[in-house]
Amino acid sequence: MFLILICRIVIILNLQVLSDGPGMTIGDPVNIDTSVPMQLDQPPAQSHPPPQQQTYKPPIQNGGALSGYPDHTGSSLASTTQFHPIASLNPYQNRWTIKARVTAKSPIRKWNNAKGEGSLFSIDLLDAHGGQIRATMFKDAVDKFYDLFQENRVYIISKGTLKLANKKFSRLPNEYELTLNTDTEVILVGDDDTSIETQKFTFIPINEITKIEPNEFIDVIGIVTHVSSTSSIMTKTTHQQLTKRSITLADNSGLSVEVTLWGETAERYNEIELANNPVMAIKSVRVSDFGGRSLGTTFQSQLFVNLEHERSTELRHWFMNGGMDLQNEHNISKNK
Repeated sequence: MFLILICRIVIILNLQVLSDGPGMTIGDPVNIDTSVPMQLDQPPAQSHPPPQQQTYKPPIQNGGALSGYPDHTGSSLASTTQFHPIASLNPYQNRWTIKARVTAKSPIRKWNNAKGEGSLFSIDLLDAHGGQIRATMFKDAVDKFYDLFQENRVYIISKGTLKLANKKFSRLPNEYELTLNTDTEVILVGDDDTSIETQKFTFIPINEITKIEPNEFIDVIGIVTHVSSTSSIMTKTTHQQLTKRSITLADNSGLSVEVTLWGETAERYNEIELANNPVMAIKSVRVSDFGGRSLGTTFQSQLFVNLEHERSTELRHWFMNGGMDLQNEHNISKNK
């Protein structure tokens, strides 16, 4: 006869120590030395099990609309859940939950290739630790999440796929990017979460742009000193007419740079919008070596006029105290 033993191994993840001492006393225990012997004709006293802790998971409908949850914002959950920093996410994690602000949202784009056709859109996420990551949704996930995700609002997100970032489409300082699917769980927290910045910039002074390689993407800020009228060009590949406009930005390095705005951006930021020398910040603008060093917007670029930022305050003070007399001293885009 053979005796077969079957063993099961249990691996516990995310173990949390609730206390380093003995737990609470349950019932009225007595020392075994002083207890009264149990009579055989009396049934043993029934013990009451301790109440079990239950974790409430609010139901999620339509990609994040909350049903039966107080205030419908997820604020209570946001204050009690431990979130993973975005910078720690990697493809080897199966379970994670992040809380992040949407700092940018792309329009829906259509694609068509040998594998089929479909639609996609992406969002840029920023968390309280300053971590940034791009999340992209395809096909059915576009229908589920496009209206839910809005710029400047904060969300709790779990379940998704991490992969290496395609730097052709994502300029964020993260080697990974997210794909959110139809089973992704999303809860809206709101837009008044002060623990997360509304935007994160890494501004490059204009006098440092000459050291940046062409086709790199940077953040820049400066005083608008000139706005041209619009013009149109025809693209070589698609033969479509594109609107363009040039503006000049100057900063307290005493230098200025030409920035080309394209498409809807060129039409929106006109002479009226940019009158009276406002401060303009541009996130993710492409460096070009045309002429010297110049900048150009892409569909990923974000423009901010009179941004509330300490750098804006510095530039206004500089411009109003003599900087306006130096605005055209040297334009790094006109080097020959």
